[in-house]
Amino acid sequence: MNSISNSSEFKSRLSAKIQGYNALSQSHIDLATLLLEENLTNTCLIIGHMSVKAMLKAVYLKEDDRGVFTDMNQISFEELLSFARDHDVIDLDTEQFLSKVFFLSSLENIPLASNLDKNHVMMIMRRVEESLRALSERMEEDVHMWR
Repeated sequence: MNSISNSSEFKSRLSAKIQGYNALSQSHIDLATLLLEENLTNTCLIIGHMSVKAMLKAVYLKEDDRGVFTDMNQISFEELLSFARDHDVIDLDTEQFLSKVFFLSSLENIPLASNLDKNHVMMIMRRVEESLRALSERMEEDVHMWR
């Protein structure tokens, strides 16, 4: 494994995957912002959650380079969140907040999320963006991606 993980091809592939998840996260948060402007709050929360999940995948790959061999679609949001917490990437408060965003964005809870007013969703999304920025800053040691 060491000879593989030290090769430039491996590092290049890993970096490309991390950059891809970062770009996906940024695209999702940009879309969520547009949806919120159109007062599509439920969809905004769902896309916001997808942005966080993409960033957590990037964090997973950066923190454990063996993840490049993992089918990232098979890892649940809860597993990614737990991994980030276990590796001191996020604090307990952030973990709980992101879990609540996941809860609100899940299809079975859409009726609950429908009761949120736009201002409340704006505050949630502001905190999501702050969390994404913090995750990105954590990763900036090796890769500079989040704007």
